[in-house]
Amino acid sequence: MKRSDTLLLFRPREAAHVLAISIATLYRLIRRGHIRAIKVGACTRIPADELQRFVQDRVEGEHEPDAGDTDEERRIRP
Repeated sequence: MKRSDTLLLFRPREAAHVLAISIATLYRLIRRGHIRAIKVGACTRIPADELQRFVQDRVEGEHEPDAGDTDEERRIRP
């Protein structure tokens, strides 16, 4: 079984790696509400199902790009 199949929560660096984006882009997507993150104590974690939802929304074309999106953010959209 792959590690990602067993994790319920990802650290931001792990989530960025899974999505093949930079950590800065991940935090920007969190700030803009495109990816939901939770706090566990002082730690930020991203639920595994949130990463799946984020990708699925883009596959289905349910996201409109923001005017302030970076080139990297545009590349992760259909």
